[in-house]
Amino acid sequence: MEAILLSRRGKKYYCRVWVPEELREYLGNRKELKKSLRTTSRVEAKVAACALIGKAEQTFARLRCRVLTERELTIIAGELIAEFTGRLTDHRRNRKDAMDWLFNDAGLFPAIDTDIIDTALKSPKTPAEVVALSKYFTDQIDRLQAELATESYGRQTRLMAKQVIAEKQLAIKMPPAAWFHDPTNSPFSDVPEPPTDEELAVWNTAAPAELNEIIKTLLQAQIDAFTYAREQAEGKLNTPYQLEIGKRIEDSKHRPKLSELYAGFKQFKLSKKKWGIKSEKKYRAIFDEVIKILGDKEAAEYRSDDAVTLISELQQYNEPSTATGKVEFISSLYKFALKTPESQDRWKVRGNPFTEMQVAGKRDVENVPYSQDDLINLVTGLLAIRTMVEPHRLWVPLIALYSGMRQNEICQLRVDDIEQEGKVLVFRIRHNPALRQKTKNKKSRKCPVHPMLVKLGFLKFLETQKNNGSDRLFSTLSYSEGKDWTGRIRTWWNETYQVKYVEDTTEKSFHSMRKNFIDWFRQNKMYDKASDRAVIQSMVGHDRGKDVTGEHYETAFPSEVQYSMLKKLDYGFPVDLVARLAAKGRE
Repeated sequence: MEAILLSRRGKKYYCRVWVPEELREYLGNRKELKKSLRTTSRVEAKVAACALIGKAEQTFARLRCRVLTERELTIIAGELIAEFTGRLTDHRRNRKDAMDWLFNDAGLFPAIDTDIIDTALKSPKTPAEVVALSKYFTDQIDRLQAELATESYGRQTRLMAKQVIAEKQLAIKMPPAAWFHDPTNSPFSDVPEPPTDEELAVWNTAAPAELNEIIKTLLQAQIDAFTYAREQAEGKLNTPYQLEIGKRIEDSKHRPKLSELYAGFKQFKLSKKKWGIKSEKKYRAIFDEVIKILGDKEAAEYRSDDAVTLISELQQYNEPSTATGKVEFISSLYKFALKTPESQDRWKVRGNPFTEMQVAGKRDVENVPYSQDDLINLVTGLLAIRTMVEPHRLWVPLIALYSGMRQNEICQLRVDDIEQEGKVLVFRIRHNPALRQKTKNKKSRKCPVHPMLVKLGFLKFLETQKNNGSDRLFSTLSYSEGKDWTGRIRTWWNETYQVKYVEDTTEKSFHSMRKNFIDWFRQNKMYDKASDRAVIQSMVGHDRGKDVTGEHYETAFPSEVQYSMLKKLDYGFPVDLVARLAAKGRE
């Protein structure tokens, strides 16, 4: 087991794992890995540390044997396809014999009649030339598919894998050198000697698991490349297959890591003389701090979840204004990458996950979204609610999840605030102090009723309230003079309910569901475009000035536009849980 240490910063425990010296190069030259366990109890910290220790040991074992990831295999395949199809295109355009690399390079591949390809790829083609070239490609595809199906690899396939492993300096387990040379068909002698039993035994030995994965990847890449070439030779252009191949080639291209983006940003700042030595040292320290928290991933891989994690960690030992500055600095890297189409292409990013995620003050950092497991546990717990006595305990949380409304905005709803607007049923979130209804920014707005609420029986509950003659949606809630309508549900949720169903309630409260609502759209890339973001903001009551027009939210967007966006929201709750909850809602 690796060296483990529990430490405390303030009242909370951290897990620290010592990184073996031979593996540090893979982990940004870190001597240790450190993560907050989010607990002040040493007993709980020990339990939480077990999972992290197991994950660290798994990672170390993987790095030691250097097993290739799906991403690495994809890159290898994409590069091979690009090499083949690119050379084919050059051959056709320049009429050069640029395909020999595939068949004769370093003696890896059998000689072929390149005149067939050279002649057939020129324009115009005769039917006979097309047939000859198509047949050649088909024969190659059949040969490769046979190898792939039987895992009985020929000499050229084995040598190609060996060449790729050497070029990429992959540290994987390799068979003896004799495994790569067919003893029954030596290319180095006109009259080869009969193979020995030992040579045959080595040749027929199965490839080690990691090598086998590489070989299968290369075989499939060649099959795809030959199929692409056959379609091109037959005059079939822009087929779905070719478009898919193009996408795979694009996906295999190098995607810069966050450290590379920082280096480019630093170079720009220094070249423009906007940074001096002190500034560079200051921002390098901030960047190193961020990397310790989030790790150095491809710049395009970071999501809003990473921003939430960063904020959560930074706020534990930084003042809000300091934490804000650090998050804004990382956001500025993405602004730099997104500045022009050329820079977007270079850095391979299409959005800024750190925008609008700054730490504005204590109120903002007290709440983080619930995890998926938290949400499932919380919703499952609603099955135990006594709906006849406390209907607000069932419907207030569900409305929060599917509307993004603030707690008091839900609790103050009146029966008449749910009305039909055209074909869409909407909540009217009103600012009307005369009726003890208030919104944070003193503006009224609307939000459609999510179809999940209808499915769970909300309309039946609404009809019941109407039939009972209640003018308020939640007649079981009372108003606290000088405060609001949330007293009975706020205390119950934060101090009793979530504690029962959420393992770690640090920085979580009822308001976390509002963050879950907004973050769902961010994570599903429906918050990047200003037009989409404005629609979401019009529903949750975030005033962004230029993004939302009109004095009141309710006049900013038609209900149909809001509903079209809202109905996409899906937390992925299990089907059986939804069915049981629907039965509960109709009691």
